Amino acid sequence: MLRLSLTLRRVILLAAIGVLLTACSMTGGDDSDTILAASPATEASTTAAPITIMPIGGSSTQGATGWKTYRCFLDAMLEDAGVDFDFVGTQTEPEGGEPYGCPNEFDQDYEGFWGAHIQHLVDDVTASVEALQPDVALIHIGPNDIGADQEPVSVAEELESFVTGLQAVSPDITVFVAQIIQCNMPLPKCTENVPAFNDAIASFASLSIGDSSVIVVDMATGYNPDHYRDAVHPDEAGEEFIADRWMTALRESGTISSSG
Repeated sequence: MLRLSLTLRRVILLAAIGVLLTACSMTGGDDSDTILAASPATEASTTAAPITIMPIGGSSTQGATGWKTYRCFLDAMLEDAGVDFDFVGTQTEPEGGEPYGCPNEFDQDYEGFWGAHIQHLVDDVTASVEALQPDVALIHIGPNDIGADQEPVSVAEELESFVTGLQAVSPDITVFVAQIIQCNMPLPKCTENVPAFNDAIASFASLSIGDSSVIVVDMATGYNPDHYRDAVHPDEAGEEFIADRWMTALRESGTISSSG
């Protein structure tokens, strides 16, 4: 009886193996199709969304009719590097309302206003960050405050409060803060107050908290004093210089990865 049971077990096992092998041989040619059919869903679930970038500031961020704003150059640099990105903000137009003078089409969304002081931006820009939740903020602000002879340390304190306010409404935002270019006038507010302001914000990386990093970007060092369209605003070469500094900071911080 024991021998019969073992024999029956062997027969049943061999039969099962045969059925399995037959099934595999019949469907083997379709395995790749099955895998391919599943690939789009897998790919869709792992494809990263574009990195959203909000340029924030005053006239140097907005630009004017006919100008080649730094945003135009930065857009081209990101495109050339193969970065999947989206500029975001509630504003799109240059000062003057007519087209920019950029040689390439670019994403014109930004958040900023001509002549703005930091306090002018706080409510509207903080609300925009809360609504749009950008991954990155590029902040170039302070020249108008310094130009109005406000004390550099008080300007830095206002900027610190602005940055921490953005972090409060967007806890994983990466904030890049520019040390501003020096205005091109032989006056203390340019020769003394701008460097003092830049020194005061040099330690802003200490504002990093949780998932929100704050990165200071030196726009001042190496800026050519000949690259102004007037005493305050950069010319085309100056705009390209600023875009390049933003791009370098985005790369070196690991905020963007590129295929180009």
